[in-house]
Amino acid sequence: MIVDAAGFPIAICPSSCGRFFAVVFSFSRKRFVQTEDLPVFNRSPRFWRNESRAQFVKYFRLEPGLAKLKFLRSCARDDVLFFGRQQACSGSFRVSDRFKLSPRFVLAASCFLVFCCLAVVVNPTVADDTAMDKIKVLIVDGQNNHGDWPKITAMLKQYLEENGKFTVDVERTQFTNKGDALLKEFALDDGKRYQALKKAKADPDFKPDFSKYDVVVNNFGYGAADWPASTQAAFTKFINDGGGMVSIHAADNCWPNWREYNEMIGLGGWGRRTEKSGPYVYYNDDGELVRDESPGKGGNHGSQHEFQMVVRDAEHPITKGLPKSFLHAKDELYEKLRGPAVNMNVLATAFASPKQRGSGRHEPILMTVDYGKGRIFHSTLGHAGYSCECVGFITTFLRGTEWAATGKVTIEIPEDFPTADKSASREFKQPVAAEAKPAPKTMKPADNVVEMAK
Repeated sequence: MIVDAAGFPIAICPSSCGRFFAVVFSFSRKRFVQTEDLPVFNRSPRFWRNESRAQFVKYFRLEPGLAKLKFLRSCARDDVLFFGRQQACSGSFRVSDRFKLSPRFVLAASCFLVFCCLAVVVNPTVADDTAMDKIKVLIVDGQNNHGDWPKITAMLKQYLEENGKFTVDVERTQFTNKGDALLKEFALDDGKRYQALKKAKADPDFKPDFSKYDVVVNNFGYGAADWPASTQAAFTKFINDGGGMVSIHAADNCWPNWREYNEMIGLGGWGRRTEKSGPYVYYNDDGELVRDESPGKGGNHGSQHEFQMVVRDAEHPITKGLPKSFLHAKDELYEKLRGPAVNMNVLATAFASPKQRGSGRHEPILMTVDYGKGRIFHSTLGHAGYSCECVGFITTFLRGTEWAATGKVTIEIPEDFPTADKSASREFKQPVAAEAKPAPKTMKPADNVVEMAK
């Protein structure tokens, strides 16, 4: 029996010409994988020996969002081929153009595929986890006053992709600000050139096609240069027409003079925000929401520390099922945020303790905003990499992103979610990259080089 990396059986439909070809069904992914370039298998019985099966398991991976499998590697014996992730191997090989299968094996494989098709017909949910069904996410970044931002973008992307419900792209301004130490370690493999500057500079060519996505995650921060007017207009239209947005930590520091953006995030801080930007919103000790319109600056925080989150809306899809209170890992606790706060719903707050140089009030931490037909999830969490390792952050981020894109939440709350008196974190580890082959001497330098400004 052929199995995939998870140990589940795989059905492969042979084509009319006798090749082991065309369609693969994976029980572990519960979906069909259409492919144009599947390898072919010789009828050699050596394929069924344990050693060969182990090679198959090692090199065959059905990952979320995988749409095409390529010829990758031949076995030590030339008459058997295996396929898998492109990163899993290197080198080249030659094979003859046609391989014939025994009639008995073709019949057996065809029957197995028919069985799989019947299973899908009986239970349609088996095949609904396709790439087309995934939520399309765009993360935008490039300029942020927090030095961890390149790593945080990588963390957000990995969290989303590992969940399996999302596909993720990243768009970065060609002029970056801060984060120089991490830009090379967490570089984008997009073939573009980036220039790290000491001061934020507007990028006239930053024009993502927002219409290709369901939700945009904003990882810009304080001091980010304005987007081009056409990009601002396109983004406003995207949200107004029903697109989603997720605002992470310092994204609510951005662009104090962009009226529509401030309406989208509900509350913001710094950037010369004052009472003219909108009321200071918080909860008092009686559990009442206060909109304080008295004069004052917008934005502040005390020292970093662990703090307890309190759910204020337990029926919202994002927070439904969460503990009434839970301890968040070390982070900045934003306070005294100001903004239009129109169509805004506070999901969770945290008490800014005077012992930590806080306001002594219950400050909004998780919020949602309705803007036109669009949905915004606003989280003030995520100051540094260790803050984003908190299971509370990961869970609310994933659920908030799904809600902003679809209006509903299906992502479950994990068993290791923090409790009222104990935080919980997961150490972030990048996937191990495949060993790269030495570049030919004639090859041009890679385009994803980060140039440091003098």
